[in-house]
Amino acid sequence: MKKYTLPLVPVAVILMAGIGLYSVHSSPSDKTLTIKNLSQPKAKNSPEHDAFLTRFHRTEASIEKKAQSEQREKETIKEEDATTINKTSMIQNLPQDTLNTESDEYTNQDSSKLKAEEKSGHLGNQKPKVNKEIHQKLQTMLYALDLTQSTPINLSFNISGLFYDEEDDFITTRIYFSYPGLSLINKNGLTLVGSPIKNEKETNFIISAKDDHHGEGEEAWTHIEFTLPSIEDAAATNENALVGEIIYRLETTNSFLGQDYDYEVVYCEAFKFINDTAFYASSTNKQTCPTEKQLTQIGNYQADKQQLILTSTHSSFDADQHWQIKLAYESSEEKGESLLTTVHNGKQFETYTILKNKQAMESRLNVVTGEYPYQMEKFEYFFPTDKSGNYIKGTTGMYMMDSRLIDPSWAVLDSDLNINSDTHDMRCSFVLPFYQSSILGGQGAYASITTSSTAPNNIDPIECEERINANNQKRFAYLDLDYSYYDELVDGGIYSYVLKPKPEFAHLIEEFKVNLIYHAPTFD
Repeated sequence: MKKYTLPLVPVAVILMAGIGLYSVHSSPSDKTLTIKNLSQPKAKNSPEHDAFLTRFHRTEASIEKKAQSEQREKETIKEEDATTINKTSMIQNLPQDTLNTESDEYTNQDSSKLKAEEKSGHLGNQKPKVNKEIHQKLQTMLYALDLTQSTPINLSFNISGLFYDEEDDFITTRIYFSYPGLSLINKNGLTLVGSPIKNEKETNFIISAKDDHHGEGEEAWTHIEFTLPSIEDAAATNENALVGEIIYRLETTNSFLGQDYDYEVVYCEAFKFINDTAFYASSTNKQTCPTEKQLTQIGNYQADKQQLILTSTHSSFDADQHWQIKLAYESSEEKGESLLTTVHNGKQFETYTILKNKQAMESRLNVVTGEYPYQMEKFEYFFPTDKSGNYIKGTTGMYMMDSRLIDPSWAVLDSDLNINSDTHDMRCSFVLPFYQSSILGGQGAYASITTSSTAPNNIDPIECEERINANNQKRFAYLDLDYSYYDELVDGGIYSYVLKPKPEFAHLIEEFKVNLIYHAPTFD
């Protein structure tokens, strides 16, 4: 089938003083293109000007001392004259753009203020920070590019406002860009031009910023790295694994079947893409996936080997959806053919495990737990090691239990998400940076229960600890959930658990979802 060009997501141009780009020349596509902004500092921040003012005030302070003798007064006059000559000479030697007409009006009262500003600049000043909203919009736009081998592209965008400085310091920006066949030029903003070339060379798109208070070394810069999609072969065939059969994924909502919840409910969705027509159905309960008879036509699709574009007027799909298969594998957990797939809905990314086996997907909606200590079902889960499609294969399993199963004197609830791998140590330092929240919700005996992983330091959003797996001697991480003393689980109750990645990783790692059915244990 013909390779279709993906529509580009528009990015709002946000203006911010202090960020400027200067002329850029394209370098050969197999080299790194470096864009450096050699901007002039503000007059009050000029090192030469500050040095002059410090010396000037120090001299005037000494002049103000009362003379003890006629000889001292004469020496003072001489020093004052020498200072005036020295000051005039220094001003003449300063670059013209560092002159400040207010410099001669400074008094000794300003001296203490200047020292405080110097102290803040050298000790308390912070490096430029990233505007996360603009960062995500730019990443969304770039990732939606359709990079087909030998197919020309021309994309203009603006990075104004991407960085900000809390002290309102002047910001210098720098860009490193390398992508086979493409060049980045500066013309009314940034413009990406060229024809992609498919090869194995490493690609980079890194934007950095610094102010004038942290030196010239690499540690002075704040860096952001952007991901561009991989290059598709122009002769790719229409063998997309999403097409032809019913496929299933899990989704969440705060309003399910006309009822509103204080937490997100996990449920199942079904799709079928066949003969350019798209069909869809949503589950009518929390434990099963839709049947083929429930599917209704919602629009059309276009597909190549790795990507599918769903176009629909259905209210649930108010924009084109771009589905991209990240990883296809045969499940070792007896779940059949599995597709790690990223979906962009026009606003944001989310990555799903797509299954073709209805019963296999329903196993994620019917995890029985609570009957004995640490009762859980494990599911395959993949952690990215880079942005080029390489992953660590692991497993995740979630349990809920009454802690009296471990110690009769304990009267609290306990839940953990266990993250294991047979090949790697899954340390908290590796796992935690991917995620922004870990939340479980459901109906308790007296009220709804919503609990999250909150680290004891009240800073990190998720509490994580580690242990050694006795079976393979690998270290594994577990994310703890904290319950209220008054929380009481319902026997047979369904509790939805959602582990959400940070937005900047949503196109790489799955938002893990599962429904837990709690069965109260029998105590002797």
